[in-house]
Amino acid sequence: MVKTFMLSLLSALVFSIYPSLDHPPIFIFQDGFVVIDVQTSHPATLSVFVRVNNDEFVLLDSPSERHRLQVPVKEDFTYLLSVDGYKESGFVRFPSKSLKRAVILIYGDTRNDGTVQEKIVKMGKEMGADFLIHLGDIAYTDLDDGDWGKFFRVVSQFGKVIFTVEGNHEYPGFRYHEYLYPSNYSFNIGAFHFIVLDGGTFPGIMEYNLRKLLVKGRRNILLVHEPFYTCSNHSADIFVRLQEKFAKSLGKYGIRYVISSHDHNYQRIERGGIVQLIIGGGGAPRYRVRKECSGLKTFSENYSFALMRINGETAKIDVYNLSGDRIDSLVIGK
Repeated sequence: MVKTFMLSLLSALVFSIYPSLDHPPIFIFQDGFVVIDVQTSHPATLSVFVRVNNDEFVLLDSPSERHRLQVPVKEDFTYLLSVDGYKESGFVRFPSKSLKRAVILIYGDTRNDGTVQEKIVKMGKEMGADFLIHLGDIAYTDLDDGDWGKFFRVVSQFGKVIFTVEGNHEYPGFRYHEYLYPSNYSFNIGAFHFIVLDGGTFPGIMEYNLRKLLVKGRRNILLVHEPFYTCSNHSADIFVRLQEKFAKSLGKYGIRYVISSHDHNYQRIERGGIVQLIIGGGGAPRYRVRKECSGLKTFSENYSFALMRINGETAKIDVYNLSGDRIDSLVIGK
């Protein structure tokens, strides 16, 4: 009994000195700044050494299980992060409209899969991605902490700023909004302005949020989990059918490109002046594609992801399978 007590005491001391990480650092973008998010299983002190050009400073957070530190600069930076026994360093690009070149990793519908998503993140990082966009259905259920932990452990390996879209599996959104982003927001990377909309609502509400987030004169790209057009399982969904009507009004806002997931495959559909990309092969069970479908230009039923390479005023989107074979390519912004 004494031995058991001593072992329990020693274990408690070890965990208090070297707390296990519920998720290693991830980087999100809030209120115009990069935020470092770290969660530990026991209270711990977080310190981050930051270098920007020739300036250096240290960020400190008091002992806690959940840390969110805002990096108070609007430039690229290097960092050295320490949470007691854990250390990590890296380089983070700041998402800005002044960027001339950038590479964005895009995929969606991972749900509670870790293996496929881990390979996608690894391949994207090796191929030079600066930012990551997850198009939704991050967890199987919003309140499953195990699913969220799996997601954080995978994307933390990316080590750069991530953006996310709220999917239907994030409903009712309690964890999603606590951990990540609001349902509707926007951000700039280079010449492109990305507008994130909640697709699980009615067209009038979506159009209202679009008008609030639209920036005239910019190359606006719409990110929404539920596609406006699809040639797969979700083509009969109520919100997809409603959004087909909304899609017809996008032209007056100067929006031509919509990037979604929801269906677990890759599709490029060109219909009604809109180019709809569905990049949903991120790890959830794969769906078949109806080949005889209006506007379907190309598709893949394999797991897949995209890299958007911004170069000045244009960008090239290449779509790859997990073998690294390119399955589609298009240039936007011309």
